[in-house]
Amino acid sequence: METNTNTGAKIMLAVAVLVVAGGAAVFYLLQTNRNAVNPKLILADSYLKEGVATGTRDGAALKSRELLLEVERTGQKSAYLYELLGYSSEIINDFSRAREYYDKAEDGITIMTPRMVKAKVYAAQGRMNSDPGKSKEYFLKALKFANDDSFKSELYADLSRTEYLLNDLPKAVEYAESAVKKDSSNAFGYLAYAKAVISDKTLLQENAKKVEEYLVKAIFLAPRMAEAQYWMGKFDTVLEKYDLAVKSYDTAAKLLMEDSVMSIQAKTLMMSDVFFDESVVYFIKKDPKYREFFIEAFNLNPANVLYRARDNTALKEMMADFVSKTKR
Repeated sequence: METNTNTGAKIMLAVAVLVVAGGAAVFYLLQTNRNAVNPKLILADSYLKEGVATGTRDGAALKSRELLLEVERTGQKSAYLYELLGYSSEIINDFSRAREYYDKAEDGITIMTPRMVKAKVYAAQGRMNSDPGKSKEYFLKALKFANDDSFKSELYADLSRTEYLLNDLPKAVEYAESAVKKDSSNAFGYLAYAKAVISDKTLLQENAKKVEEYLVKAIFLAPRMAEAQYWMGKFDTVLEKYDLAVKSYDTAAKLLMEDSVMSIQAKTLMMSDVFFDESVVYFIKKDPKYREFFIEAFNLNPANVLYRARDNTALKEMMADFVSKTKR
């Protein structure tokens, strides 16, 4: 009797296991089918990559968005779809819509979402977030899923930037070095290192030669990047190589005017910084031309100019001179 009972229990257990396994298999198949990559997504992705590579970003973004919205209308929604829609909006500087899509992408992440898609979604949320602390969380999350050294290098450079904003310069340097190690062809890694070191007097004294080397590499790898020229100007200013600094600032301003990728807001803010720092150089050289650049900087971003001048003793003298001569 006892034997029969044990046998019956075993049979029931086996049936239960089969039912659970069968249910899991059905769930897996449903999820796999639901997450099957639509060929239109792959085509849209290729349009975006080609557009970024060839400088035809706007056209590529519009072309890919048409395909992506077609997919969305079929009801086949996924993190991959919304990540691509977010990116197509971001590269044409439609940041409001990009944020909406990236939020949908994050909400759409499941256990079946490919690791690289997860990494891209989290990286995008890091870029979109104005809080450096939150950005850092997202970039670290993205790093866990990234499986490509080039992409990891970008993430380390982004992490360096957030640590720079959080004023943790040693950590910013550490992440910048990681970016360079992961991909020595990534200009942003070299630039991130230079920014962090130039911002600390002691670090700069110890690593001036390396900073110059890294800035030269950044400019070589990305000759159209205005930010690299701008930081070369700041570096030369610190070393009192004022004529070289002016050349770098002028080059940065020219590149900004020609830049068709940066948002108008980002270009305006950086142009103000370029003009302000160039005005400081001319003031140090006792060249009255400083007033022209100061006015340009002030017109573009008055709050930032007043903040920078107010918090720097040396610049207060320039402000006082500017005000006194303007009143005449």
